[in-house]
Amino acid sequence: MALGADTGLRGWLLPEDPFVETYVVRPGGATVFALASDERMTVVDAHGGQVAEVTALDESGREAAAALGAKADEPATVLREAYRNRDGSLLVRELASRGLDPTEATAVRLFGEWSPPGGSQTFRAERPVTVVVAAPSGRIVDGAPPPSELLVEVRRVTPRQYEQFELPPPLAEPRLDVRVDAATALAYEVRAGEFIQVIDVEGKQC
Repeated sequence: MALGADTGLRGWLLPEDPFVETYVVRPGGATVFALASDERMTVVDAHGGQVAEVTALDESGREAAAALGAKADEPATVLREAYRNRDGSLLVRELASRGLDPTEATAVRLFGEWSPPGGSQTFRAERPVTVVVAAPSGRIVDGAPPPSELLVEVRRVTPRQYEQFELPPPLAEPRLDVRVDAATALAYEVRAGEFIQVIDVEGKQC
C-alpha cells in the first residue's frame, strides 16, 4: 500500500484531551497523584488477572477511601513493603514530600486472577485526596497469570497546562540540573558512578 494513496480508509490521530492524564503502573510498582473534588480516575487491568491496590490519603496521611466512595479493607502490600525498605525508595520520598507516612496503609483491592483483559473500575473524588495505585507483583505459580501493568486514566475538572505537571523527584541530590530546549543539544561531563535522569517535561519528545 503506497503511503498517501487514497484507499477510502481514513486514519487520523485523535486530538489530545487536555482534561485527561494517563499513567502506567508496572508490576511491583506504584504511581502517586492528587485528585481534586469531583475529579475521576479509572483503573484498567489491561491484560487481565492483575490485582490493583488503591490507597487514598488525606492531607494528614489518614486513610480516606470514603472520599472515593469505597472502603479500604485490605493491606496495601506494595506501600508497606516500600516503607520496610525505605533506603532509596522513590515512592517513599514522593509520599514524604507530600507529608504522608502511611506505614499501616490499607487499600481498596481490585481485580484478581478472574478479571478479564480490559476490566476497569472508576472512582470519583468527593474531596481532595492523594491517591496511590499499586500493582503487586506477587508470585508466578502454575496456572496463575503473570503479573502485568495497570493503566490509570485521570479526568480533571479543569484542563492542566504542561508547566503545571508535577515532575518526578530526582534519583539523588543533583549535581547538575539543566533543561534542553526544543531543537537544541547539550553536552556535559558525567563522572564514573553518576546517574543521568532524563525527563520528558511536556511529553511526545524523542
